[in-house]
Amino acid sequence: MRVFAAICIPEGTKKKLLEASRYFSFRGVTLVKTDALHITLHFFGEIDEKKVGMVKDAMDSIETGSFRVTLHGIGFFRPERIRIAYAGISDGADKVIGLRNALLHKLRIHDEERFVPHATIARVRGMRDRKAFLELATEYEDYDFGSFTVDSVSLISSRLSAEGPRYEELYKCEL
Repeated sequence: MRVFAAICIPEGTKKKLLEASRYFSFRGVTLVKTDALHITLHFFGEIDEKKVGMVKDAMDSIETGSFRVTLHGIGFFRPERIRIAYAGISDGADKVIGLRNALLHKLRIHDEERFVPHATIARVRGMRDRKAFLELATEYEDYDFGSFTVDSVSLISSRLSAEGPRYEELYKCEL
């Protein structure tokens, strides 16, 4: 099954993200649906039941405790070629990185890729009015989407369909 570890975002914060993201509804931009808003810690890809069990055990062994994060501002990984628009994390980003690193360490996964904690709000393919999109994003670069307490990590399965990915929480681990 196709799975990833994530921090789930509370409904009130999701609402603020969705209210802002609707302004980014340009041709070639697909907004992330409410139930798909989350902060991905690590995408494991296709793994079998045995590995799912190993991930659950690793999640259970993490002892970070709860912490607060603030979703803040709109960003892009590569502004010159935008593929994803996201809400960044200001307060608590270091804790999210530490949580991810602890999980990967427990699983003996070495990941060289630079990790930027974020919540994807839109996927971009063939956008025509890039300039207007970037101008709008500039208006939101200091927007505060809200703070919340991270007190759990979820293991989520992702099933691809014609309507987009469908997510199901397989496991939830309290921090």
